[in-house]
Amino acid sequence: MERTPENSQAFLTRREIREKFYREMAIAAECFRQGDGRASLQLAFQAVYLFARAAAPEADFDPLAKLGEGLHALDHGEVIEELKPTKSAKGGRPPQRFEERIAIGTAIAAVEIFRREGKAVGEAQKLVATALNKHWPGSKRISSLTVKSWANSVRTETTNGNMPPAKKSYNRAIAEFEKWKNLCEASGIGSPTAAGFLTEYCEPHWSKVLSALRIATAAKES
Repeated sequence: MERTPENSQAFLTRREIREKFYREMAIAAECFRQGDGRASLQLAFQAVYLFARAAAPEADFDPLAKLGEGLHALDHGEVIEELKPTKSAKGGRPPQRFEERIAIGTAIAAVEIFRREGKAVGEAQKLVATALNKHWPGSKRISSLTVKSWANSVRTETTNGNMPPAKKSYNRAIAEFEKWKNLCEASGIGSPTAAGFLTEYCEPHWSKVLSALRIATAAKES
């Protein structure tokens, strides 16, 4: 196969692909520092998109392609449906972000696991709120009353016929605890504790899921 500009990406080694990505991201970063935010975002997106295509050509890139289409549309004063801001009810709080809904589902699962262990619900909510505050983005602190209010929102959450993120996260956390419990009991080391699950599963989960929001919120508040 003859090497041409159109297919040259396929001939690059992993090292060349990585070095090309670093160069393009450096250009995007410099553009950002110079004050051209829109152009820097487009350059960064293009770098990430091409890097991902080269690293995993078999993957489905439709969502990324749609995001690229959305960035291009903004240059022409248009906003594609997927990038339109979510509207909150008049006078109400802004909707929670997707990552927050995932973290909330895990928090309610932790309360449920404490409850099964015999802990009073109010005390369980305090323990979960204290642990979650180590990872929650921004200066807002989560109280036990906030955790209590989340329980009902997780039960009633709906999303266009699909399983909502908080409920899905709740189900996954409960399933992981049951799996862990079965493995421990089969190994003869007894049942795991809710406190252990909070430390070993929930906190690392919150740290990972909320990391990007913590960085963005800290930059916004500074």
